[in-house]
Amino acid sequence: MITGIILAAGESKRMGTPKPLLDYRGKTFLDHAIDMLKAAGLAEIIVVLGAQADQIRKQAVLNNAQVVLNLEYQKGQLSSLQKGLERVSEQAAGILVTLVDHPLVKLTTYQGLIAKFNENEGHIILPNYLGKHGHPLIIPRLYFNEIMQAPLDIGLRYVISKQRAEIIDLPVDDIGIVRNINLMEQYLNSISVQEDEV
Repeated sequence: MITGIILAAGESKRMGTPKPLLDYRGKTFLDHAIDMLKAAGLAEIIVVLGAQADQIRKQAVLNNAQVVLNLEYQKGQLSSLQKGLERVSEQAAGILVTLVDHPLVKLTTYQGLIAKFNENEGHIILPNYLGKHGHPLIIPRLYFNEIMQAPLDIGLRYVISKQRAEIIDLPVDDIGIVRNINLMEQYLNSISVQEDEV
């Protein structure tokens, strides 16, 4: 079993409006992410909210995902992942971590990561697009404690850099893993992109 964790607690300062509520193909970014994880076969999905949490709860469908509130979201992305990790069930062999501002990730990428993890439990699975790593990624339970103890100012890179020997690269034909949407111009360009996979 793999638990999906969607990090959606940021302030969206550069965007000027909550990124989780931006529209992508008739759904909010957040609902699109939840539905993608469900389509990939994940039964347990945890959403970590922080800034504008009340507004997001009201406007997003959430589709039975668990919602966790990170009151210290200003401490950075790792603080949100740590909050989400606290809610992961004991049955989970690992977590699939994805970011709400990566809506272009293909379903086949999620499926490929999960399949690769199931073949290589105990390894961190990173997607690789033309030599660049991105999100989502899968981290096994073995490293949960390291995540909880990692320095907030370094973030998840702390764990990744320590466990280089345990990382498996998954080459993907998916620019979505490295295309995060931070600016309105990026968003307006992204919504016109037609992907083969939804």
